[in-house]
Amino acid sequence: MKQLRTILIYAICLFSYSAIAMMIVNAQPQWKFHIAYEDASGAKDTMWLIWDTTATLSGADTMLGEVSANMNLNEFNVWTYNNWLTWTDSIKTVANPYTHAFDQAIFAMNFQLPIQISWDTSLLHALYLPPQPVGWVNYARMDNDYFFMVNNHPYAHQFDMTVTNDVLVPDTNLINPWYWNPGIHFPVFLGLDQSPTLRIPFRNDKGKEKIHAYPNPFTTSTTIEYKLKEISNIQFTVYNVMGETVYHAEYSLMPQGSHTVTWSPSHLPEGLYYAVLRSEEGVSVVKMVKQ
Repeated sequence: MKQLRTILIYAICLFSYSAIAMMIVNAQPQWKFHIAYEDASGAKDTMWLIWDTTATLSGADTMLGEVSANMNLNEFNVWTYNNWLTWTDSIKTVANPYTHAFDQAIFAMNFQLPIQISWDTSLLHALYLPPQPVGWVNYARMDNDYFFMVNNHPYAHQFDMTVTNDVLVPDTNLINPWYWNPGIHFPVFLGLDQSPTLRIPFRNDKGKEKIHAYPNPFTTSTTIEYKLKEISNIQFTVYNVMGETVYHAEYSLMPQGSHTVTWSPSHLPEGLYYAVLRSEEGVSVVKMVKQ
């Protein structure tokens, strides 16, 4: 009887160990994404976004670091709110279950412009992200008054975080980086998700190979060259920094190879412009400066 009891206890322990081991193997690892902010004075702060199977949408997940932020009101701080109904409980870490997208308004205080915002795009492609519905974070954007006017996504007038690791706000490479004042710098509306409905990729990984302009900067005219790998219908559009279309042309069944378009915007003021090539191969963008 004693021997049978020992065997049963051993079997139960072995089963429990196996079950726990299987849970560990099959558990979805935690995804932790940071967005770092550094202002012109060198002051720094960070927002954290966490996907975790234990995260909940109600209350604060203190075990995941989603706690009320204890901020020095005389220093540079970034934060969001845990309770959108009452705009209370400021936090610096947002923890969501994997099934829920991030949709936050990021606030700041005591900052000096420009602000460098940086992140790690490789985390958007982490191998342990759920394979469904997309398998990677294909929607990661920042939006506010500034990014509506100065952005890298002329379709949505937002800043696409999937194509670069950082952005300087305002862009001091602009001829007049302060022209958009008194546009709102904060809050910055931040959205991250695996979006199965995002059908137009704005991945410009080889944009410099597909489209470029010369001379650039230019004074009276510039030649924009683009390449097609195969015959394609194309749309060619130039936007100003306000997101307004200043030139548009469409061409049917353009052959494979290199093509050029001469653009002479004598009627347009000096400043920054974006030439966007849309083809069946995707989208490519080149930034141009008229002096």
